Amino acid sequence: AVAGAALLNPATTVTARGHAARQSRGGPLVPRGAKFRVLATAYSSTPDQTDASPFITASGTHVHDGTIATNTFPFGTTVRFLNYRADMAFIVEDRHHPRLSDRVDIWFPSRAEALRFGTRVLEMEVLE
Repeated sequence: AVAGAALLNPATTVTARGHAARQSRGGPLVPRGAKFRVLATAYSSTPDQTDASPFITASGTHVHDGTIATNTFPFGTTVRFLNYRADMAFIVEDRHHPRLSDRVDIWFPSRAEALRFGTRVLEMEVLE
């Protein structure tokens, strides 16, 4: 698995120890089409869940519908969740505290929406 993501498609270049065949500065390079089962949580732009600039991601973009935070994949990696809003592309644009490296965080515009999402196990596919 890749840092907390359980591999669904063992035919990819990701090994059972979580290392990709090549590395980039932002994390492992994972082939398009690779599928993982991931622990997904939610966050919003509130000061207690972010740093001093809650609407700016770690990559320098403004948060938006489709922003995700993970320490596992490089910035700009595009994914979709097969069992949650499968028609939408999500982009890795943010990071979170290292103690939370075992998950993917989905951004929501409000704390209430983030709380409603809760914690789920999602099937994630790498698009690019």
